[in-house]
Amino acid sequence: MPGAFHADEFRADRPVPENALLLDPLDGQKFLVEEICLVVPKPIMRTRSAGRLNTDQLMRLRKRANYVPNEYCLPLDTILFFTEPTELHELLA
Repeated sequence: MPGAFHADEFRADRPVPENALLLDPLDGQKFLVEEICLVVPKPIMRTRSAGRLNTDQLMRLRKRANYVPNEYCLPLDTILFFTEPTELHELLA
C-alpha cells in the first residue's frame, strides 16, 4: 500500500492522538494518524501519507530538532510527531 509503513513497535514520550502528524526527519515523509485501535496486546495505529517536506523545510526541521543523519540512519528510525497543526509551522518558521 503506497504511503503505508509497518513498525513492530512505536514508542512515544506522550500519547499520540488521532489526527496527529508523524514526520520522519530522515526523508521528510509525513503521515497523518487516522485511527488508533486499542486492542490487546498492543494498540494499532492506522496512518496515511500526508506528503513530504521540501528540502528547505527538512533542513530547518533537522536543525531545530538537532537531528543529524548518518550512514546508520534508516527511514522511520526516528519519528517526530505534532498534535497541533501550528506546532510544525512554528518549528519551521
